[in-house]
Amino acid sequence: MRTGRHLSRNGGSNKGETLFPDQGEIMDAMVTYDVSGKQDQVKAVMLARGYRDYRGFPDGRQRLPDATLWRRNTELLQALQDIKTAANECQVTLERAVVVPSGR
Repeated sequence: MRTGRHLSRNGGSNKGETLFPDQGEIMDAMVTYDVSGKQDQVKAVMLARGYRDYRGFPDGRQRLPDATLWRRNTELLQALQDIKTAANECQVTLERAVVVPSGR
């Protein structure tokens, strides 16, 4: 499984088909994104879908940066689709998004 970086079939450029580790594998997913506006609305849509804007640690909760969310037990491709859908529902452009596996 390859994680933590953009991989493509066309020699490593940013264009082409993005590869995800073991498509269909369920894991914790962290998504960070930039949208053209309405950041609070996009975040609210994602929170309503079960994403969290904090992580729980033994010493308490740690808030994530404003445009970073995570969700347990989801497919990475599903997390990417969720942020695309949220941006579309809020009528904004998803400028970029990165989805990576996130350990517990």
